[in-house]
Amino acid sequence: MAKPEKDYKGLKPFTPKVLLFITLVIAVAVLVQSGYDSGTQSISLDKLGKVLSFHRITYSLQELDLAAFLSGLSLISYAFVLGPLARMFPYKFDDALYLRRPFGVVGFWLLLLHSLYYSLFMYNVSGSVLFSDPSMLGTLLGLIALVILYLSGITSSERAMTKVGFYGWKKLHRTGYLGLAFLVLNILLINKYNITGPIVSPFSAIFLSLGTFAIFMRIIVWLVKKPPLLEDY
Repeated sequence: MAKPEKDYKGLKPFTPKVLLFITLVIAVAVLVQSGYDSGTQSISLDKLGKVLSFHRITYSLQELDLAAFLSGLSLISYAFVLGPLARMFPYKFDDALYLRRPFGVVGFWLLLLHSLYYSLFMYNVSGSVLFSDPSMLGTLLGLIALVILYLSGITSSERAMTKVGFYGWKKLHRTGYLGLAFLVLNILLINKYNITGPIVSPFSAIFLSLGTFAIFMRIIVWLVKKPPLLEDY
C-alpha cells in the first residue's frame, strides 16, 4: 500500500529548528577547522579564540573561509542524500524531503562565499597563478561544481520544472551529484598539492565523508533501481 501523498506547499523550510541545525553545522565546521592545532594535533580553544578574535586578520579569514567551505559541503551533502534515503526508506525519510531546499540554499551560498574569497584573496585575481598552480584541477572542479549547483538551485521550483520539462528537469538535478563529487575532489586535490601542506584538519574528514556517502547512496539506488512511491527523487 502506497503512502498517501503529503502536501509540502504549506511547510516553511526555514523553521527555527532548521536554522538551529544549520547554525550547529557551521559551528562544528569552525571548531574542527579553525580550532585545530597542527602542532598538538588536537582541537585548541586557544587557537580558536585567536582565529575568532582576528588576532591575525588574513589567517583568520583563511580559516573561516575553509570552515565555510566545509559547512557548505556538509549542507549540500545532507540535501542530496535525502532523496536516495527517501527512495530506500520512504516511510522514514519522505517527510524530510522539504529540508533539501533550506540545506541546499544555505550550502550553496556558503560555497559561493568560499569561492569568491578564494578567487579574490588567495589568487589575487591573477589568471597566471591559476595556470601555474599544480592544484589548478581542483580549483576548476570546484568552479564547475558551483555552476552545476547554481543551475540546480535556480530550477528547483515547479515553474522551472514546467518550462524545462519533467525529464529534462530530472536529469539536470541529477547532475548535482556530479557537482558534489567535484566538490569532494576539489578539496582533496587542493589539500594534496598545496605547497604549504594540508589546508584542512584531519577532523574535517567527516565533512568529506558526508559527500561521499551521499554519492554512494545515489549509486546504490541506481543499481537497485528501487521505484519511487510518489515522485522520482
